[in-house]
Amino acid sequence: MNKNLYCGELTVEDASIAIIAIRKNAKKLLSESKLLFENKFYERAFSLAILAVEENSKVQIIKGILLKEEIQDLKKLWKDFRTHSQKNWPLLFLSLPLEKVTSLEEIGIFLQEEGTISKNLELLKQQSIYTDFQKGIKIVSPEEVIDKVLAERTIKKADQLLDESLFGMTTLPELNIWVKNLKTLKTTNQEEIQNAFKNCYKEAEEQHVLTGSITSKDFD
Repeated sequence: MNKNLYCGELTVEDASIAIIAIRKNAKKLLSESKLLFENKFYERAFSLAILAVEENSKVQIIKGILLKEEIQDLKKLWKDFRTHSQKNWPLLFLSLPLEKVTSLEEIGIFLQEEGTISKNLELLKQQSIYTDFQKGIKIVSPEEVIDKVLAERTIKKADQLLDESLFGMTTLPELNIWVKNLKTLKTTNQEEIQNAFKNCYKEAEEQHVLTGSITSKDFD
């Protein structure tokens, strides 16, 4: 790993600035993906749409880093931050109807399949850029793997996943509440964890700073 890369703790202020920069870059990647699609470069449009989702997924990892202090925990999260297959899990929602993307229950079900699907998505991303050999010593080009339908569907999903109103808890006031409620949480009990998240969102609601479509009622 590059010794110049940072792998330590973040302040809430650092996280807030990083999230703004991450989202800006993710939106640029998606805009470029759409331009490629409009000009019928479907394979590269697909690639950039996945990259946009991967970039935007760093936001959730940053929120996780805010809650950790132990060196090993931080190292793992920073590794995830820089590992593609750890950031393309939102594209699990390619398997879901668009209107169900914000369902916490649906998210939980599909996250259980994260490992396998993430690897497949990473493979597809590679195949959308490079030629490769398949069984039977057959050379396969990107245009044989990625078509207009898949590219368009991926862009639509990316568009929704980059919507800042989806998850919330990313502004400076929200992140302060996030850290206050969750950083000291040590339990593995699911009910206690759910209650902690509910209290976190409830406090943000009471302070009138909560953004996103998820509310404390989603944790009932």
